[in-house]
Amino acid sequence: MMKPTAPSFRPALQASGKDTGVSRIPHKPSSDSRGQIPCRFFLQGRCSNGAICHYLHQVEEPAARDDPRSIHDPKLPTDSRSPNGTATRALSNVLIRFESGAQVSRVTTSSDYSAVHIDNLPANSSRESILEFLSSQGISLLKSPHIRVVHLDSKSTANVKVEHPDFAKQVCAKLGPQIASREGNPSQPVATPVQPLLYGDANTLRIDHRKIYFSWHKPSKTVWLNFGSGEIASRVDKKFKDGNYLIKNKRVTSEALPRAPGRHNSLAWTITLTDVPASATEQDVRKAIRIHTDQPRGIQLGKPTYSEDAETCYATILSLFNRIGELDFHELTPDPIGKRVKAKVKFLDAAHAQEAESQLNNRPLPFNRNAKLTVQVVHSAKFKVSRPIYQIVRAQLQASIAGWKAKHLSYTAYEQSTPPTSHVVLKIEGTNNEDVAAAKKDIEGITAGRVAKDGSSTLWHPMLRGSGPLLAEIENIAQLRRVLLVRNKYKSQIRLYGLPNRCEEVETSIAKVLNNSTSESRDIILDERMLNKVCRGGFHQISEALVGGSVILDVVSRPKRVIINGSVNNYETALKILCGEADQMLSTKGTGLSDCSICYTAGTEAIRTKCGHTYCLDCFENLCMSATKEDRPAEVKCAGNLGQCGISLDLPELQEHLSPSAFEELLKNSFASYVRCHPTLLKYCPTADCDSVYRAGADSNALPRSHHCPTCLVSVCTTCHAQHGQMTCGDYKDLSTGGYEAYQRVKKELGIKDCPKCGTAMEKTEGCNHMTCRCGAHICWVCMKTFTASNACYEHMNKEHKGIGIAGLEQILD
Repeated sequence: MMKPTAPSFRPALQASGKDTGVSRIPHKPSSDSRGQIPCRFFLQGRCSNGAICHYLHQVEEPAARDDPRSIHDPKLPTDSRSPNGTATRALSNVLIRFESGAQVSRVTTSSDYSAVHIDNLPANSSRESILEFLSSQGISLLKSPHIRVVHLDSKSTANVKVEHPDFAKQVCAKLGPQIASREGNPSQPVATPVQPLLYGDANTLRIDHRKIYFSWHKPSKTVWLNFGSGEIASRVDKKFKDGNYLIKNKRVTSEALPRAPGRHNSLAWTITLTDVPASATEQDVRKAIRIHTDQPRGIQLGKPTYSEDAETCYATILSLFNRIGELDFHELTPDPIGKRVKAKVKFLDAAHAQEAESQLNNRPLPFNRNAKLTVQVVHSAKFKVSRPIYQIVRAQLQASIAGWKAKHLSYTAYEQSTPPTSHVVLKIEGTNNEDVAAAKKDIEGITAGRVAKDGSSTLWHPMLRGSGPLLAEIENIAQLRRVLLVRNKYKSQIRLYGLPNRCEEVETSIAKVLNNSTSESRDIILDERMLNKVCRGGFHQISEALVGGSVILDVVSRPKRVIINGSVNNYETALKILCGEADQMLSTKGTGLSDCSICYTAGTEAIRTKCGHTYCLDCFENLCMSATKEDRPAEVKCAGNLGQCGISLDLPELQEHLSPSAFEELLKNSFASYVRCHPTLLKYCPTADCDSVYRAGADSNALPRSHHCPTCLVSVCTTCHAQHGQMTCGDYKDLSTGGYEAYQRVKKELGIKDCPKCGTAMEKTEGCNHMTCRCGAHICWVCMKTFTASNACYEHMNKEHKGIGIAGLEQILD
């Protein structure tokens, strides 16, 4: 089919009117580069200049649901938190949006979109004019596209991304290079397909390479001072060099010239002043020379190096960055004292930041060809540390600052926050990637503390799960040595924070205490009647009745249970209270507001949710992680009021109370839970050890027939989910069926088996007969029976196969 003749492409201008801050005002050609920069006040709905504003008034295309971005104030230590309570992450080569409860609300793959780069557009092109042009070509945009326009010297270019896999093919069929070549019209817009990029929020666990610092010299002039006395000239020259004389409060460079010829020359001695502010007048120079006897006989002012103001220059340079890639934010940094104008930008893609540095660093300024632009990529890393940990390791961090400064690294601790938070944000940044990485490792080592061990064994005792005398004893040991002790009841760990030598002393003392303890831990599984008693005061009655022990209520586990730490007598006492009929003996004391909603003990490093329930910090973390291990898509809900609260905890609240590593792990596990629960929508790449995910929808016509994995670079058929290259599904099936027996024989020889749940091929190389597939299935390697939890698999192996498959071990205790 022949392409219809392309009409003359001229952007349609809308009727002008009063600028209300929300109307769409077309881009106006401007004599300077400010017309290419969006007006910040217009975007905030409060520009008072209206149509005469020098900056661009254009409503930005809101980020599509698949492509959300967090726009942060660059001066604040952000932690990837989205202002609307959502977060996006690029994991497994897809973009995932998370909402309250860390639920996955949307998954976007690159195959859902297609994008084109359109060249040879008119210089004054706008988003509206591009949409009009595409419509005139019969190109329909099914959903609101994301359009980015870059204005060059005499033309414009645009990147257009649409949520439709065939959009790029449709545009290139009508505007492709071969069409323009055939028609011989070099001014005709030309479209080429490009890879659609998916941007997620920044991950605080990684070093960010997207920020750039750039600067250039402020406009200056040269001034010549003429004297009739060499002594005065020498004295004034020294005072300028020493900084005693300042012009407009700024130091300048002074150089005394040799005496000029002429025996009776009244202006024989000259001082040349450079780096003088361009706005300085003769009066400013005379004012700087405060002593009357130092005043020169003559003053000559040179021309400024350039005349453009700082904002115009900033807009001109910013347009150079815009040509390279899309910006996340940009900021002009006020510095009235320095000799250089300083600014910063942040790209959405780190590769564009690297490209900008290589292309623009040491490039002559467009407005001053005798000076150069300085561009440097800044590598930064951020950390979020709980305040108690920060207070104990603060001295160790400050001891490292001198070494970081010697490597030109900037370290900042944001100790004050409004409103106050339970964490402190730390930031390290610099221009040398290796130095930032090394400093990041140092900070991680200091803030991570150390797991208390006795040799290679982790120090732990069942009684430490409660707030009994054993915990009080080891906490007193740590406190006396100014070491912070943090326990994780579910990981069965004690972590120590402080100076290394003190932590070693605490480890030795704790090991002696725990080795001398003979107490044990026992569980009481709660039925409905027993749980009712616990709620009505039974828990506190047990706590008061125990001798030298502790009690913990675990409402997260299924089934719920009471954990008794101590002697057998303590266990029997608790059992009598919960199983007895004497309800009248129950204490009227209920659970306090400061009791953890999980373990029912006084909260350790207690946090409080918006719905009013209290948690130990590690109990809260384990509540979040347990939500990703169930047989439904993950959603973190409050377990307060014995699990009856059920309010979904929003992302800002989760991020506030979790460490960065725990928050990122929660999002990652939540996505894995989502993939596991939607096997017909998303598939893992079948290549071994490749965690890439691709879309496998029911509507095969809306998806490409082949997915080229960007990780392992192997093509996967989205219909049959096999890697059969250019072969059809039928041909591959025939071929694979003919060799099926040989294929099975080879698999058997190699010890390879398929997961009974998802069909993924697995090979057991070591360990016991319990295998875990990435689809979440727990598998007995002997009979290939699947289970939803590891403990059920171990029980099955011990019962049916008389062991777990490791010589010398007949049982395993979960």
